[in-house]
Amino acid sequence: MSEPTPGQFPSPQPPEPAAGTSRARRGLSFLLGPEKFAQLRAMGDYFALHDFLVGADGSLDLARRKGSAYLLVGPGTAAAQVVRNCLDWIERNNFFCTLTWHTPSELVLDSLVYWKQRITTADLCPAAQSYLFPGEMDLDVESVLSKDAVRYALEIERSFDYTLLSAYGFNLQTGRTCYYYEREVALQRALASLPSRRKYLFLDPDKFDRPGQGGYGLAELLGSCQMLSIYTVQSDRSAALIARFAELAARTLDLLKPGENASAPDVRTLRLVLAGDGEAPTVPIYAGRLRSS
Repeated sequence: MSEPTPGQFPSPQPPEPAAGTSRARRGLSFLLGPEKFAQLRAMGDYFALHDFLVGADGSLDLARRKGSAYLLVGPGTAAAQVVRNCLDWIERNNFFCTLTWHTPSELVLDSLVYWKQRITTADLCPAAQSYLFPGEMDLDVESVLSKDAVRYALEIERSFDYTLLSAYGFNLQTGRTCYYYEREVALQRALASLPSRRKYLFLDPDKFDRPGQGGYGLAELLGSCQMLSIYTVQSDRSAALIARFAELAARTLDLLKPGENASAPDVRTLRLVLAGDGEAPTVPIYAGRLRSS
């Protein structure tokens, strides 16, 4: 594979394993074609520009962005691609920050190591500090999935600034994720339950209403965060998706009425972000209190 230009990972494949490793890739990420990777990059680019390290005031100015963060990244090709887009953004803007990435994902770890070895500005290296979960690596999912990893996740005591998740499918009627392998579910649910200021679920359009092994619901995600954003990309189904998401939000949240305090501690924010080639459309945002199940 040829050496990428600065600020750009190889495309469409994920980056090569770090030098000195002998890990052979046989996972699901290598089943994805260029069109799917283009969708993942569109979501990652929009996240890096509009959400990554952005402060409470929403300013996109570099001088107003946060200089440190703790991030939790789950298994999955989409979440790993978002990490690569964030690293590209850091290098492209020469943005000095200290980031600690907690992850069970082999794809994420390889991306962080690859980037640290490739960049020419050593002062950027603190942006790629990492903690890999303990346990046996599952080569199909390209992640640690063992009981040790689940136990480790449930024993984490810190609250994260960002949680980046992906799923095999998402049911718009029930608001629940699903996964391809049943053995994934325990760890995915543990990660989704951990407290985080903001959580993000990345889904390409084909994943809506796809069947699979049961995962977690919106209530589990929103119960331990201030804001949940569901990312996807623009498609010919966007209008229908926006309408169905509005119905899901109304079933999940007791929506605030005009004039109610949106900054109250028990208020949760739910967003749908549709990324595209250019500027994303207006992002539907819903605020309210979790409805009792």
